[in-house]
Amino acid sequence: MRRQTTDITVIQNELLQQSIALIDEEIAQLPETGFTKEELFRAGYMGLLNAVHNIELARDQEFEYYARNLIKGELRQHVRSSVNVPLLPQWLEDLNRQLSTTVARLFRERNHLPTVEELAVVLNIAEAGITEILKARRPVGYIALDRKLRDADPQPVIDYDKIISKEPTPFPVQQRIRIAMALEQLADIQQLLAQNLFPYPETEEKTNRS
Repeated sequence: MRRQTTDITVIQNELLQQSIALIDEEIAQLPETGFTKEELFRAGYMGLLNAVHNIELARDQEFEYYARNLIKGELRQHVRSSVNVPLLPQWLEDLNRQLSTTVARLFRERNHLPTVEELAVVLNIAEAGITEILKARRPVGYIALDRKLRDADPQPVIDYDKIISKEPTPFPVQQRIRIAMALEQLADIQQLLAQNLFPYPETEEKTNRS
């Protein structure tokens, strides 16, 4: 069993070395991102490493195609996650999912795409609130890979005060939002505690030295 495991490890390491050039090729396809080649290479390497050690997930795809997709994904994720963009609250993403589900349901039931006014009635959210929720959809706040184009990226500012119930109700949406905000603050504290359980190596070394 140990011999078999060793053989698999050797094959994986050989495949990794033979495929390293794919990272440089994918970096060359990117526009000027504003990140160093070394930084991008490290991100791309994570994609290749993932492809080699989870090759069974490729299914019927050729390894090169599968690996390139994971490398591209890591490169894009690195650029976009490194740009300082305010994170949207989870409750806003939940409202957007509810909005998408309602659009699909109304289309099936009425055989036409609903207007903002129709969505406002069904969801009992003011029309202005529906518009603010739409601003929070991910494609609106996209981040360009090209550094020169990032200055022109849309930066939607969402007015949470406009997301209110259209008609009076015992449990209006604005009240639910306040509760969700309070719960998210508690979640932030919980996440901070969890991060301290698995610190970055630098933090861990600093703790060990002190």
